[in-house]
Amino acid sequence: MPAEARIRRDPAELDTAQAEKLLREIAAFGRCGRCEFRTVCGGSRSRAFALTGDAYAEEPWCGYRPGSFPYQRELSAALAAAGHVEL
Repeated sequence: MPAEARIRRDPAELDTAQAEKLLREIAAFGRCGRCEFRTVCGGSRSRAFALTGDAYAEEPWCGYRPGSFPYQRELSAALAAAGHVEL
């Protein structure tokens, strides 16, 4: 994301709560938002944003389709045991 260091805060800059809300909305959007692995990658759209300029675009290099992993219960248990919680 484009950023610039300044002495004074830009009035258009989001505060922490607003930024957190926006990042959660982006992570929950589209195919990435339905993916059972998003707690691992965070639903990051950084590469998509860099390539398209759209923060809501899906990760272009991820070929995974949500729900296609054959061992859903085992996956949920393993992610929970590893401390990955729902975003």
